[in-house]
Amino acid sequence: MTAATATQPSDAVHEESARRLWRSTLSLILYVLTGGLYGIWWFVVSRPEMDEELGRPPSRGRAVLEGIGQLIPVVSAYVWFRTITDANVLREKVGAPPINRWGWVTALALSIPAIYVLPEILGPLLDAFNSDMRGIIRGLGYGLFPAQFLVFGYMVGYWNEYWMEKYGERAEKRRLGPVDFLFMVLAVLGAAGLIAAAASA
Repeated sequence: MTAATATQPSDAVHEESARRLWRSTLSLILYVLTGGLYGIWWFVVSRPEMDEELGRPPSRGRAVLEGIGQLIPVVSAYVWFRTITDANVLREKVGAPPINRWGWVTALALSIPAIYVLPEILGPLLDAFNSDMRGIIRGLGYGLFPAQFLVFGYMVGYWNEYWMEKYGERAEKRRLGPVDFLFMVLAVLGAAGLIAAAASA
């Protein structure tokens, strides 16, 4: 066996390890059309990767719990806080700028309470201060609500950026697998349901 032949399997494995990039646009579309369920798959794949890069034992179980947690209002703020914190540690190692975690966490933590909880709990106090305050707080909540979806889209990009900084030109898109195709089917069904609901309204 020549030296060139011996290095071919090693090179192939090395190149395959650089296939870490998610398809940002497709991922966000699947996330929205599946009501955030595709995010569970992202956590299952990406969080163990973060664990390995941070030098700690990867945990698929914790990744699943975090994936489910990011679907739950307010709890999602804690989940993304942990995720962004870990991502920032790794991004610093490759010279990438830090993610503004507090902006995302604040938006995620306040949007749902501002719409449904705070106006009711603080209603009398708000009315005494200004009769329009309930509406203003609800408006703030609605304004922050898109963060529930946008945080995923941005985090896909932030995590891709880490791999691109680490692998440079060798960074490639990860291969789509059966789970991705399953979510594509769910997304099509979700889109069809939305169209049918809009048509019957």
